[in-house]
Amino acid sequence: MTYPVEYTVVNGRRLGRNDVNIAFGAERMEGVKKISYKDSVERGEARPVGFRTARGRTSGDYKAEAECEVYREEWENFKASQGVVKGGGAKGYMDLKFPITIDITPTVGGVPGPSVTDVIKAVGIKERDGEVPDNQDPLFVKLVFEVDYNLENDMNPIDNMVR
Repeated sequence: MTYPVEYTVVNGRRLGRNDVNIAFGAERMEGVKKISYKDSVERGEARPVGFRTARGRTSGDYKAEAECEVYREEWENFKASQGVVKGGGAKGYMDLKFPITIDITPTVGGVPGPSVTDVIKAVGIKERDGEVPDNQDPLFVKLVFEVDYNLENDMNPIDNMVR
């Protein structure tokens, strides 16, 4: 039995456990302590031959990233629900692919505010850090994800993107 955290930090914003729902694939994750995600576009300069100054910008390279800290017990339960078993087997947890959905509906004075749903798409595990440094809670594991793209409230981050 995992114990839900009192609050979850989403991109540096502290939210009560009733204000945010996080799911890995179809499975709701109660024990996410912290999750952060971002995306960026690195645009290059367009310089025609013979010109010393830029005459425009390229459309650039899009990059998305994400990481979280989750209760170790909840992480173990998620792996088991995906068919990853102890003692070997066909599936490895580093090869799992799943979206992460973050549904935020903050409440102020008991009244729900506007809802925002962000989705981190085609997530795979890039790094799992189970080491417990002095400043980290030993009940949690840190996960760094490989991400194809992020949807902010179901909006594409770049033009002509194929979902």
